[in-house]
Amino acid sequence: MRRHVDLVSTALYLAFVTVGVVVAFARPAYNWDVLGYVGAALSLSEDDPRALHATTYGEVRRIAPQTAYDRLVDSASRRSIEASPAEFVKELPLYRARILYVLFVRLLHEAGVAAATATVAVSAVASWVTCVLIFVWMRRHASGVASAVLSGCMAIGVGCFGLARLSTPDALSMAFVMSAAYLLFEGERALPAAAMAVASILVRPDNLAFAIVLLAYLAVRGASRPIGRTWIVVFFFVALFAYLAVERLSGQRGWETVFYRNLVQTDQPVATVEPIVSMGDYLRALARGTRDSALNPQLGLFTLLGALAWGAGRNGPRSRRLLDAIAVVAVATLLRFLLFPVPWNRVLAGSYAVVGAASLVLLWQRVRPEFLGRT
Repeated sequence: MRRHVDLVSTALYLAFVTVGVVVAFARPAYNWDVLGYVGAALSLSEDDPRALHATTYGEVRRIAPQTAYDRLVDSASRRSIEASPAEFVKELPLYRARILYVLFVRLLHEAGVAAATATVAVSAVASWVTCVLIFVWMRRHASGVASAVLSGCMAIGVGCFGLARLSTPDALSMAFVMSAAYLLFEGERALPAAAMAVASILVRPDNLAFAIVLLAYLAVRGASRPIGRTWIVVFFFVALFAYLAVERLSGQRGWETVFYRNLVQTDQPVATVEPIVSMGDYLRALARGTRDSALNPQLGLFTLLGALAWGAGRNGPRSRRLLDAIAVVAVATLLRFLLFPVPWNRVLAGSYAVVGAASLVLLWQRVRPEFLGRT
């Protein structure tokens, strides 16, 4: 009887997340980044700035409703980019740096999917994968009914369905970070976990923080199936090489340009940016980011959840690994924040997913200790 209940619960959860992701995909947000990522994907085969500019804006105008398109050109800088192929092309390195996301968009486009639609399709699939990973993680520790309920709450709390609507690499980044954490802290597979963490840099270069912290954890604490210091050193240098290679190949002008564009002069085309970040600029951005973090309810929720799980942690190797997962993600998130102090929930989604899953398992073990060590 229980087996049938678990099967039904699993089927209902999969139906819930599938319907949720499909509905989200059918209602794309058409955020500003859609233009940049469509342009980045199309630029892989189009060198002429005028043709690329015309094709990109024509593609998005054809797909997006008029009200959504109007929002994409609702400021002086955005209208300037719309009117200038030269300015538009100078924006693209910021987007090409998310190379894996851009390549997935390009592959879907080559398969016949409109490029603007492909930017959302990648997010939708990645969001669905993350929802499944959350359930798989929970299912190793709880019954089918409990796993379905807790995983459903977590999928909503992390914001998976909202991310599925966006033309950004954040859902894909979330899936990579969640996969690396699951492989290491639940599956005890250090080598593929390290590889997944390093690969996440190709989705978002600022995932370098997560990769470095995870590799440092492997060097200090190790794993039940250690990969050896040599492999850790190799992955460390591969991570640095991947970060530097992405910046060079994409043409992105480094951390200072991204920081200046997003935190100092936010409404200014890249073509006009002279990225000089002073200590005063950084400290003001840090103060704003700290204030915004304190007022961010989603960040507060997962911080509280992690703190409760830390207090409820039990003795035993499995519980210690889950606590380690929370610690690694917390340190990586703090490091990322110090480098780029904005508490954007879409960027933090991977951290939310890992902290949420590990915390719920620990709290569930406290409530239902008979499930401790369930596989």
